[in-house]
Amino acid sequence: MIFYQNKLKKIRKEKFISQTALAKLMNCSRKTIARWEFGVTVPKVNDVYKLAKALDISPELISDLSPKIEKSNVKISSLINSILSNNEPENKPQQHVSNILRETVKLGKELKVSSMLIETILTAVPFAFYIKNPDLKYITVNSEFLNIVGIKNNYDVFGKTDEDFFSTRDAKDNSSEDSKVINSGISIHNLEKYIPGTRRLKYGLVSKLPIYDERENIAGLIGVFFDITERKKYESELKMLHKALGRLNSGDAIFMGKYLDSSHKHLQIDFFSQSLTKLTRLTPDDFLKNTRAWEELIHDDSKEYFKIENKKQWGSPEQFYKLKLVNQYTGESNWFNYHYYEEKNYCLAIFTIVKKVILKPNPLKSFESLLFNSNDSIIILDTSTEEVIFVSEKFEEFYGYHPSFLYDDLYFRISQCVHPDDKAQEMSYLNSFNFPESRQFKIIKPDKSELILEETATEFKTSDAKWILLAAKKCNK
Repeated sequence: MIFYQNKLKKIRKEKFISQTALAKLMNCSRKTIARWEFGVTVPKVNDVYKLAKALDISPELISDLSPKIEKSNVKISSLINSILSNNEPENKPQQHVSNILRETVKLGKELKVSSMLIETILTAVPFAFYIKNPDLKYITVNSEFLNIVGIKNNYDVFGKTDEDFFSTRDAKDNSSEDSKVINSGISIHNLEKYIPGTRRLKYGLVSKLPIYDERENIAGLIGVFFDITERKKYESELKMLHKALGRLNSGDAIFMGKYLDSSHKHLQIDFFSQSLTKLTRLTPDDFLKNTRAWEELIHDDSKEYFKIENKKQWGSPEQFYKLKLVNQYTGESNWFNYHYYEEKNYCLAIFTIVKKVILKPNPLKSFESLLFNSNDSIIILDTSTEEVIFVSEKFEEFYGYHPSFLYDDLYFRISQCVHPDDKAQEMSYLNSFNFPESRQFKIIKPDKSELILEETATEFKTSDAKWILLAAKKCNK
C-alpha cells in the first residue's frame, strides 16, 4: 500500500481539523497522527479506511487503496416505486407498478417491451430518467431526458450510447460514472454537478443505482438528473454570507465579492470591511485594480512559505495561510491567519491578526516574566498531552516563523526549519521526549540563510505532569 502523508495533512488543514481532533475520531494519540503526516510511520490498511471515514473523503485521496465495495440490495421495483411515490395518484395500485418494473430486469426484446410501459409511467415525472443495460446501452428514457438533449419525444433510444446524446466530454464522464456503478455495485446518491447535455448551463443532483436481477446479478442501472439550477443560482452567494457571519469578529478584516471572468482578474466587490483598510491600508479600489493586491504586502520572511503553500493549495475552494503582512503606509508588520473560500464565482477572504498566546499552566506562571523577557528562543512541551504549551517571541527572530506555527503543529520546527543533516536525530528526540541536556543543530530560515543553535533541555515535574523547557541561543561556531 502507498500512503500519501502530505495529502493527509493538506486535507486535514483544508477541513480545519486539528491533529488532536482527528486523533479523537480515530481513537489514537495525536502523536500517531503527527507521525503519519510526517512519514515516520505508515498507517495500516484499516486505519487508512478509518481516516477516510473520519475526514469524509475517499481513501483514494490519501492512498492507492480503492473504496470498499458494498453490495447493494436495491431492486428496480422498489427503487422506482420510491421515485414515483410523490407523483403517483392515490388510486393507482402500487403493486401494479411494481409488477411492471420487475420486468425491467430481463434483457433483450422482453426488456425493450417492458421499457415502453415504464416510459409511459415516467412521462409525468419532473426529472430526467434513464435505464441502461450492463453494456452501457440505453433501454429507455423519459421525455424530460429527451428535452435536455434536444431530441423529439418519439426518438427510439434502445441500443444507443452516451455518444449519441452528449458532447465527447459529457459522454465520457457519464459513461465512466455508469461503468463504476455497474462494476462495483456502489450507488451514486445526489451528486451535485452539471447535467450532461446542457452545455454546463444546468446544475443538477445526479443519482445512479445498480439494477439486480432475481439471481442478484447486476442487470443494468438507473440514472436520474434532477434540475436544481434555480436553487444553485442563489446558493453560492448565500454560502459565502453564512461563512462570513460565522467568522465575523471585531478583529476580523473581511471582503466578499464575485469574479466576473474565469481568469479571476476582474472582481465585483459586495462587502469590504473598514478594518481591512485599517490593518493593511488596502482599499476596495486596490482590489478592483488587482484581485490579489494583498499579496504585494507579504513580508520577505513569509514570501518563500507563501510560494510553497500557494502552489499546494492553488485551485482549492478553501485555502489557509499564516503570513506576515506589512502595512504599506506605517511599515508596521503583523502576522495574520488568512482564510480564503471560493464557491463557483463567489469569493470570501478573512484576515485575522494572530494574537499572542498567554502561558496557561499554573505551575509555570511564576516563570512567566522570565520566559517572555529571555533573549533565548524558549519552547515548553507538555509530555503528558504531547503538546506545545509555550513559545517565546524570540522564536520568530531565530526561525523566521510566528510562534503559532509551532502551536498548530508539534513537528513544524523539524519539518520546516531543521537542516536535513540533523532532522533524523531531532525527530528521535521529539518522538521520545528525551532530549540531551545540551546539543547543537543547524536550521534553515525562510530566506535560505543557515544558523547553528545551541539548545539546553530542562525538566519540570509535578505529581501529575511533566514539562520540558527547551532554551536555544545562537552559536558562533
